[in-house]
Amino acid sequence: MKRIFKNIVMGLTIILFLNSCNSITESIPSPLEYPTNLFSIGRVKADSIQNSIRSNDFFSYIDEYGLFSFSGTLGRGNSNITDKNVAIRLAKEALLKYSKYSNVSDTTKLELNEATNYNPSPLHFTDWIVSFKNQKYNGIEVLNTGIIVVLHNQVSQIIGHHFKEISIPINGTLSKDKLENILVGKKLEMMCKTKIEITITHEMILKNKIAQNIIWRELNGIIELRLTWNIPISTSNDDNVSWNVWVDILSGEILFYSPTFIC
Repeated sequence: MKRIFKNIVMGLTIILFLNSCNSITESIPSPLEYPTNLFSIGRVKADSIQNSIRSNDFFSYIDEYGLFSFSGTLGRGNSNITDKNVAIRLAKEALLKYSKYSNVSDTTKLELNEATNYNPSPLHFTDWIVSFKNQKYNGIEVLNTGIIVVLHNQVSQIIGHHFKEISIPINGTLSKDKLENILVGKKLEMMCKTKIEITITHEMILKNKIAQNIIWRELNGIIELRLTWNIPISTSNDDNVSWNVWVDILSGEILFYSPTFIC
């Protein structure tokens, strides 16, 4: 249970790092254009959708882009469900029922992270939290797309969503062997109790762990989805990853970076 909430917090932290405004999007992207752009439907319409699907038992939050998101409140409670498989089935059924807001149209593509009703708190909640891992699009992980479903005796809350269509560039992409030229000499920094700063060297780049990710970020009210190289950086003399740096696979722009440690 603690791990689930830690993942929620970490996911939200990365989202806040990426976003200059708020939330996510629903409009139909063109698969011919890169990056994929998604546009807000506005808070008024989002509230209307939210009111139309909410009930005393189902109180998921619809963000200003028309998709399930996290409002900052986790609706805990109790459940008579004792079988984990029943909880998982109900969670998947709900994601399909509300596929317009979850963007889940095929539950066979969902990868279960955890399903648990364990709660160590003195309140002794018996509800279920079913979590699913990040979406994979064409086999590429889409960061910050994990989904959490909370169940009492039925599904009460859905947090998170996937994306429908994402443009994947093929021609003119940046090869792995060009990444060192982009990164070496660049500084990574963050504030903990004191300022942490490193300068990337050739030796720090873990070439055997470089992978592709799709990331989303919000700029001026528009969500961009970009294909990136995820370059792990080590500050020790081993393969332990200290930082990850994401570079756009077409432009070579460093989109963002994040430490693997917590201050």
